[in-house]
Parts: sequence; structure tokens; C-alpha cells
Amino acid sequence: MTHAELAQAAIIAKSNSYSPYSNFQVGAALLAKSGKVYTGCNIESAAYSPTNCAERTALFKAVSEGEREFSAIAVAGSPINGEPDYCFPCGVCRQMLKEFAQDNMEVVIVKAENDYKVLSLGELFPHSFGAGDLEPVFNNGMCRERANGVIYKEPPTTHTGSSLLGGGDAVDCVICALSAHQLIEHRFSV
Repeated sequence: MTHAELAQAAIIAKSNSYSPYSNFQVGAALLAKSGKVYTGCNIESAAYSPTNCAERTALFKAVSEGEREFSAIAVAGSPINGEPDYCFPCGVCRQMLKEFAQDNMEVVIVKAENDYKVLSLGELFPHSFGAGDLEPVFNNGMCRERANGVIYKEPPTTHTGSSLLGGGDAVDCVICALSAHQLIEHRFSV
């Protein structure tokens, strides 16, 4: 799919925007590595915080249908009955795109079907935080928590046969064996 075709899909998706409060409509077209395109629009709420951006609407549709890898997204926005201009993804959308895409993902910022800028996700979101930042970092055989001198009320215990760890092997530091989600739960439970 060409950038122009992806831009056109975002422009069309923009027409479905529900934006009675901001009067700013946004459309997005997300290209999965499978070749399928998922579109989304911004959907507002009078309570504001439940509002969802076009980029995340497209992303959530794609992920809910089993997609996990993406190569490009086009974003088109404009005031209702106003002139279109370049519309960049917000920080929350950039973070969600980072969850499922590499820094080289193309982000097509659309003003019109044949007037757009192409940037990489890495250019739009440098020094980003991602899943790799949650992986244990070892320092002389110690996990990040031990290396940084984190003190717990009770030291982490050795677990054997725990369904949490998925096996019967003993682990000296349970924090090192936990997934990112479990690590967060562990920190709150200690």
C-alpha cells in the first residue's frame, strides 16, 4: 500500500469522527504487517477522559482482531468544516504505538491525499519507554532491585513449583523471574 493510499484511508476514517466537544476530527489508518488496514476515528465523551484518539481506535481494533505487528500508520485531522493541517499523534498514542511497533514504523502525517510528511516512530518518540525497559538488568549477577539496594519488608522468597513462575525450578530472586505485569503486582504486594 502506498503512502497516498494510506493517507486517503485516514481521510475517509476522519469522516466518522464523533467530536462534538472539540469540533476537531481525526482519522487514522493503520497498516498491519499482514497487509490489512485498520481504520479509526476520534471518539469523544462529555467526561473528556474516556475520549479515545483515532490512532488508538485503529490500534485497538487491530489488536482485538489478533494483529500484533505494524509497519505504518497515517493520521489526518482538521477542525470540523475547517482547513486540514498536519496532525501529529499525541503522547499517549505514541506510547501505544511503541508497544506494538519498532522505531522504524512509518508515521504518515496527512494534510491532504497527496500532501503528507513521513516520519519514523523513533523520530516522533525518541528516548521512549518500552517493554525492554521492564526486563531485569543484571549487575554482577544481581537483578536491578538488588543492585540498586532496594529494601523490602521481607526479602523475596525462593519459589518452587509455583504456577506464577510456570515451573518447578527454584529462583533465588523471584523478581528476576517475573514478567513485567507480575513485577508490578509484586512491587505492590511487598
